[in-house]
Amino acid sequence: ARCFKHEDKHPSLVLMPEVNHFECKSCGAKGDVIDLISEMKHLELKDALDYLDPNYKPIKLTAQEFLKKRGLTEETITRFKIKDEGDSIEIPLPTGIKYRKINPVGKEERYYQKAGTRACIFKTAEAHNKIIITEGEFDAMLMWQTSNYPVWSFSTGAATDGKKFMDDFKDMEKIF
Repeated sequence: ARCFKHEDKHPSLVLMPEVNHFECKSCGAKGDVIDLISEMKHLELKDALDYLDPNYKPIKLTAQEFLKKRGLTEETITRFKIKDEGDSIEIPLPTGIKYRKINPVGKEERYYQKAGTRACIFKTAEAHNKIIITEGEFDAMLMWQTSNYPVWSFSTGAATDGKKFMDDFKDMEKIF
């Protein structure tokens, strides 16, 4: 289809209903059906949800419910010093503190960092020759909890410039 985000002379918008996703191969716009409705109808998130389902009522999670839903055990939460900060969950990093908003509103960011926190590698354990890399800290903790394998993730996700962390990987024989 033609993309709604830019003047698209050659259709570049790919709709993937089987995975509830869209992506423009030209400008990079992407998201789920809620993002699509929000963008096309110029609606805030709540209004897009109302448009899709007028009977929609958002579910508010507590920190404990969020962590349980993610599959993390009390032992894992304690090991990684995860804290309930009311509307956010505190994740200690080697370079500072990262927070995950539990119930973000509208286009509010889900993740934010304490001032001065720098990008780093979140490591569930030191590794000698093999590691698993995941997208985020909660995924890393869950994978470690499940496998007891060293699992790492970049604190700023895919936006991290991995080149500055190359020394951490120099002795790795296998990276999953």
